Amino acid sequence: MSEHLPPTGPIILGMTGASGASYGLRLLHCLLEAGRPVQFLLSKAAQIVIHMETDLHLPGRPRDIRQKLIAHYRCDPGQLQVYGQDEWT
Repeated sequence: MSEHLPPTGPIILGMTGASGASYGLRLLHCLLEAGRPVQFLLSKAAQIVIHMETDLHLPGRPRDIRQKLIAHYRCDPGQLQVYGQDEWT
């Protein structure tokens, strides 16, 4: 996959509360697996949908979510930043 992505800055991936959490999480996994840095924006509604539609249970605080995702996807900690809904500006 990495040969298809130009080597540019981080990719911003946002998830709201819409159904289809597994697609967003799969995209996150593919980007991290390809070595891309990701800035992940996550609403509270998205956290609820992720919990309902997958077996991934994310904690409440962005820094704890980041640690959980780093462990879950076994990625380099420098690749992933997680922002809560109040940090999007």
